[in-house]
Amino acid sequence: MTPVCSRLAPIRRAAAGDWVSAVVDRFRAIIRSLDERALLEDYPGMTAQEAGHRGTQVMPNLNESFAYAANLFDRARYGHEE
Repeated sequence: MTPVCSRLAPIRRAAAGDWVSAVVDRFRAIIRSLDERALLEDYPGMTAQEAGHRGTQVMPNLNESFAYAANLFDRARYGHEE
């Protein structure tokens, strides 16, 4: 999937009412974007909590936002919330 497509996927899924997939795709796109810009290194098996923590290290002003996004990802991805 090209970067543009991967950024549009969450928007399309949200428009279709697939909020769980939209949340998961958007969080992954954010982390992938930070990796592409060499701001953090994404690796297989990285948890959302690890990604959120690493995000706060490169963008400390977004500390609360990364924590919220990582928690939302976990709740959506693992079925705790729809």
